[in-house]
Amino acid sequence: MAALRKRINQADMSSDQRDRYVKAVLQMKQTGVYDWYVQTHIDSMWMQTDGTMNMWAHHRPAFLPWHRQFMLDFENDLRTADTALTGKPSDLTLPYWDWINYRSKKKFLWWGRIWGDNFMGPNGSGSNNEVTSGPFQGGGTGWVLSYNSGPGFTPFTPVGPAYLTRQFGQDPNVDSLPTQEQWDAARALTVYDTAPWDSNVGVNPAPSLNPVRFAGINSFRNVFEGWVPYYDSATALPLNVNLHNRVHVWVGGAMGPMSSPNDPVFFLHHCNVDRLWAQWWSDDPSRPYLPKDGEPNPTDPVGDPNPLIDLQGHHLHDPMPPWDGRNDPLKGTMPTITPADVLNHLALGYGYDPDDRVALTASGTP
Repeated sequence: MAALRKRINQADMSSDQRDRYVKAVLQMKQTGVYDWYVQTHIDSMWMQTDGTMNMWAHHRPAFLPWHRQFMLDFENDLRTADTALTGKPSDLTLPYWDWINYRSKKKFLWWGRIWGDNFMGPNGSGSNNEVTSGPFQGGGTGWVLSYNSGPGFTPFTPVGPAYLTRQFGQDPNVDSLPTQEQWDAARALTVYDTAPWDSNVGVNPAPSLNPVRFAGINSFRNVFEGWVPYYDSATALPLNVNLHNRVHVWVGGAMGPMSSPNDPVFFLHHCNVDRLWAQWWSDDPSRPYLPKDGEPNPTDPVGDPNPLIDLQGHHLHDPMPPWDGRNDPLKGTMPTITPADVLNHLALGYGYDPDDRVALTASGTP
């Protein structure tokens, strides 16, 4: 078996790796490949011309497997771009931003590395929160943001500025990044997901349910996505934006809307989401992905704006759009990939160091 690619903490990247990573991302932008990821992410939750709205990748069970394939495709395209620039087979991998352990300036060395002008660039500044230095400073001939939706979709609105913006911790409700305690509470949950399979699972627990530290919530996916309030005690006010969602809101600016891949830190964030999901499944690889095949669409009793929760694309063996055999204008015929195909990240050819000293094996199926 071929050696696994190892995805590493961005804080441990060498200066050469950072330089090559940035150059490869800029190359992807120049060729139009990068904007494919922005458009695909918009399409994953945007309105089609017939009035329906997709939820391929959010608010539903396939949130984690969909983004795993999204990250893997991005990593492969990144390596292709690196090879085109260097003329050598690429050993680049997608790095992760460990926003739990490097969440404050108390560890300035590691904090400063991700936001340095030689990597992701700094926070926004001025009245418009524009990122004005680093490789992704924007507008004009620089890093120009994309807001295009795909064929068959209505035009994406609202269109933001052409340049990259960030607003670290400026949302009054999200002034800090997730903590180890919050992740540990999510990791302790043992059920992947449950009906009604949407962003309301566990949000309004029954009075008899103790919601402290997510206790009793039967949806790791919805807790990890960030929709479930977190109470650190029975009397404390809840944090209402958590884990994955909290990072998007904390970075702010271009990381907020559906077009969030416009900010290259999106991919480091979701690489960490993928790493943590791998940790959760390694705790017990026998945990089933849910919903199983044939699970009917439920009617949401909580009152979702669209009361019918469409589970197409979310069952274990459903193709996940756009990996459903369609003809993509940029990528051609897309492969058919289901949640079942991506549950074991080691079988996909990559791992995380040191988090893969676990029960998972590349030949086994979680």
